[in-house]
Amino acid sequence: MQKVLCLVVALASLATISFAQTITETFGTGDNAFTMDFVTIGNPNNVADTTGFPNPAGSVNYIYRIGKYEVSREMINKANIAGGLNIQMYVFTDPDRNANKKPASAINWDEGAKFVNWLNTSTGNTVAYKFDQNGNFQIWSVSDSGYDAKNLFRNSLARYYLPNDDEWYKAAYGSPDGAWFNYPTGSNTAPEAVSGGTIANTAVYGQSIIADVDNAGGLSAYKTMAQGGNLREWIETAFDKINDTANEDRVIRGGPWYNAVNNLDSSNRFGAPPALEENRNGFRVAMLPKKFLLQVNYDSAKGGVIINPLMNQFIEGTIVTVTAIPNAGYCFSSWSGASSASSNALSLLMDSDKTVTVAFTEDNSDSDGDRLSNYQELVIYGTNPLAKDSNSDSIEDGQAVALGYSPTFNFSALISHLQSHPPTGLYTASQMQDMAIGELVLTKDANGAFVLNYDIEQSTDLQTWTPYQALSLPLTRLPTDKAFVRIKAKQ
Repeated sequence: MQKVLCLVVALASLATISFAQTITETFGTGDNAFTMDFVTIGNPNNVADTTGFPNPAGSVNYIYRIGKYEVSREMINKANIAGGLNIQMYVFTDPDRNANKKPASAINWDEGAKFVNWLNTSTGNTVAYKFDQNGNFQIWSVSDSGYDAKNLFRNSLARYYLPNDDEWYKAAYGSPDGAWFNYPTGSNTAPEAVSGGTIANTAVYGQSIIADVDNAGGLSAYKTMAQGGNLREWIETAFDKINDTANEDRVIRGGPWYNAVNNLDSSNRFGAPPALEENRNGFRVAMLPKKFLLQVNYDSAKGGVIINPLMNQFIEGTIVTVTAIPNAGYCFSSWSGASSASSNALSLLMDSDKTVTVAFTEDNSDSDGDRLSNYQELVIYGTNPLAKDSNSDSIEDGQAVALGYSPTFNFSALISHLQSHPPTGLYTASQMQDMAIGELVLTKDANGAFVLNYDIEQSTDLQTWTPYQALSLPLTRLPTDKAFVRIKAKQ
């Protein structure tokens, strides 16, 4: 890297988009506060899977997030208190199955929808699902704000919701690189049956007990847990995939803790009435990330920036790299605003609208030692900051400026002519040896130093001259070999 240019080569690929893989959201307050972990499902516009059911399945053209774990009993209990939801869960005879970290079971579709509605309203967002004053689910109408003709179940302005068929399928059986798996453990071979734990390619099925939501087997390729095993899960989508009738059957997938492994694979998809309450049914929550703006201020006359990825808006959790690139003759100085990083490249986690400003400064270093700064050479004079004599004319750039000339003017032809055809009394220092100029004698010693030797004589008739004083004057301040020397009588 050439220090003189104060430049940094940007190596970031513009095709790379990085996200915070898992984020944690907090709901409720005080004793009724709880958190939910969400994983990012990227790779938008992925190719659908054609080996499972339905066929095709799992293609989603946007980035979204889905709960890493199933909704727990503790979450329902706290939401019931905070929001007055009155959601009823199954009460097992074994008290351990009713513990806070066990999945909320015997939840019907409507109750899951009311839970996510509370998640929205408690955080200042729009409800996802429409219920009338009697608590009955209704489809959205064209006059409703947030109406989406492609999905009459969900309000398009909502942030939290039940995952639809393709969203749930992609998180369970898909992968960030676009590959598809038969099981929601990132594998094409059946997972090992376990009663709990987090070992890869294990799942809670064929068991007599239910596992805690965060201890229910290995993860999917997208890092979700128990999309197969522990409980079956409600999905937003109608079984016929049209979403046009309030009470039509909804999709339910995943297989409970006591069923066989075939309930876990990608070809198993069931339908059930939304009011169905069974102790094997639970759910998880999905969410659409917020979008934020990034403003980067800089003086284009002094430099620019590379923003990676380059977008109009950034999905919440996107990690953005901003690299300051100074123009020739300038250096990166500092960042201000959302970052005060000392390096010219900074990373920003987009969790709000952000503004950063980059400052560039003149490069006042002198890389070639010609007494001109790199800024002067590159911006003012257009000379080479890595060469003392940019145009190789035997006159250094800084010396030319000191003498009042442009360092880009080329003296080569003139110097060549004078060296081959020196006029009387005009010599370069390298040409001078001991020589007489009239009655003056200019001597040059072994070290290249000059001495001017002369006599002052006196006369009364201009015919006869007698010595008056002999003088030797060391010439210690002569210019270098790249200048000219002449001796003339003072007028």
